[in-house]
Amino acid sequence: MNRSETEKAAAVLRMAVPRMSQHQIAATPRNYAVWYQYVEGSNPALKKRIDELLSRAVTFDDELNDSLFEEYVSECNLKRVSGIRDDIQEIIEDVNNTLAETGQQADDYGGVLDRFVRDLDEGSDTARLRELVKRLARETRDMRHATKELRERVERNAAEMEELKNQLEKVREEACTDPLTGLANRQALYDALQRVEESPSPDGDSLLLFDIDHFKRINDGYGHLVGDKVIRFVSGSIKKQAHGSALAARYGGEEFVLLLPGHSLEKAANIGEHVRKLVENAKLVRSDTKEPLGRITLSCGIARYRPGEATTAWLERADQALYRAKESGRNRVLVEAPGAPRARAS
Repeated sequence: MNRSETEKAAAVLRMAVPRMSQHQIAATPRNYAVWYQYVEGSNPALKKRIDELLSRAVTFDDELNDSLFEEYVSECNLKRVSGIRDDIQEIIEDVNNTLAETGQQADDYGGVLDRFVRDLDEGSDTARLRELVKRLARETRDMRHATKELRERVERNAAEMEELKNQLEKVREEACTDPLTGLANRQALYDALQRVEESPSPDGDSLLLFDIDHFKRINDGYGHLVGDKVIRFVSGSIKKQAHGSALAARYGGEEFVLLLPGHSLEKAANIGEHVRKLVENAKLVRSDTKEPLGRITLSCGIARYRPGEATTAWLERADQALYRAKESGRNRVLVEAPGAPRARAS
């Protein structure tokens, strides 16, 4: 039997059994042979007779079932039973092949199918076939039940795992995010710096350290709510430059870092200058009174990573460049310069 014939026989099986169940017909080999031929359409006289009985809503009791078998099927019983047995064997073997990777329980069921095939080869009498079909039906029900439970459990576990994954991702994001600005927090920054230390870019890696000029005056003059608004605006301006592997982080208070892997000092300076101008040219006002906040400016220090050094030293050099920018009048971007003093301007 080729694959198309196997699929056809499987379709007959799927249709015959429900019809028998619908009319409460016992699943005996004799009854199965009758309804297999009826569904298959290979016995026109039998099909005509059953259609007539169905149209009259006749009850298929044992006596009627036996008479249908004796009148329409028994004359070719041995040949047809043998053919049906071969069909079942082909279907079982086909099903058995699909169970190769479904787990131990499916392997056990495959063993049951194999034994059933062997028993079919060894016996052809009606009583023997009846017992074999009953046994297969029990095993199939058990396997169907187990498979249903397994599928439901897998689906339930998959949903729970997806929900857990979402929760873990949310916790991870919260643990790495500054709540006021939405930028990466200091811990996330340190992790990113560590990755640079472990695998620096051949094109260079630059770090920009920003500080809002005279931020204390803003807080003292307008209050912390307005100060928070300024921080959010500045952080948003910096975040817009964090493309690809770049990282924008809040370093603390009114200080921010923009990490630019694969960027030279020149490229980093251009980006720093763009951010500085963007903030300087902004026209911020109070939300309640619409009072202008005046000019907001940034100072920025830039340093390039030196392969082999600790990232703390890298931050130190950017910090020194920031100090020089403030000492030089603020509102400017300066790259690192060795030997700069450590003291910080307010």
